[in-house]
Amino acid sequence: MTSVGADMGAGATKSAGEETVKVRPENTRDAAPKLRRINRIAVWSVIILVALLALGIFVGSIMEYNSLQKGRQRLEREIELAEQNIARYQHDIDAPIDDEYIERVAKDKLNLINPDEIIVHSDN
Repeated sequence: MTSVGADMGAGATKSAGEETVKVRPENTRDAAPKLRRINRIAVWSVIILVALLALGIFVGSIMEYNSLQKGRQRLEREIELAEQNIARYQHDIDAPIDDEYIERVAKDKLNLINPDEIIVHSDN
């Protein structure tokens, strides 16, 4: 009888009379725990990678949300100022145009004075 496994591949069988002998390479016993360890490392690596990707997406979403909130607040302030301007302009439109109104506009907008008025400036 020849030596079993010396000239045969992994998983080969050899018939010796009526008995069948399965031949395994000697390093398969050591390979299984190493393979399981490598698989475990690969699975955990994928889990960590997916978790980091999800975290990055979450942080990016939070940053975009904060940016949009700041823009919203800025636009709300602009709307408020525009509404105040509209109210002021509407008041000016609704005011009667009389001599008092014309004099006030001439003094405020055009810096005109009446001939009998004297302008006094202070250094404060």
